This record gives sequence, C-alpha cells and structure tokens, in this order.
Amino acid sequence: MGWEEGNKHCSYCEWFDEEKVNGWSKKTLLETRDKTHEKKKQISELSVTVNFLRMELEQQKVGKPGCSNGAEENKRLGRFLL
Repeated sequence: MGWEEGNKHCSYCEWFDEEKVNGWSKKTLLETRDKTHEKKKQISELSVTVNFLRMELEQQKVGKPGCSNGAEENKRLGRFLL
C-alpha cells in the first residue's frame, strides 16, 4: 500500500494525508533535525567536560587528602568553566 492510496487502511489517521505536502514541512523537519544534532553535539561536549572535571576532582581528593585551600583548585578548574 503506497502513498497514492492515501490512508484508506487506517481510520485512526484519516486526517493525516488529506492535503498535498508542501516544501515547508520538509524544510521544517530538516531544520529541526539539524538543531537536534547540534544540541546532541553540545551535550556530548559538555559531558566530556563534566567527566574531565570529575576526574580532576577525584585525583585531587586522592592526592591531597584533607589539605586543600580551594584557591588552587579554583584556578585549575576555572579554565574549564569558561
């Protein structure tokens, strides 16, 4: 069953293909897809940064148990937070 036959097979989606599809809907879907890919890329990059910062924090906790003044940590981690 193809698009030519419409939606005769499904009474639930009766409204779905009543009109001809114009170019704007495809363009909108492609733009939305591109935005979604960009957001996923940003989330991935932020996840890498967060994981790196967690690793750095764990290394500092293991390397200097109980003797951290905070200023040195802020200076080292500050470059990743910008």
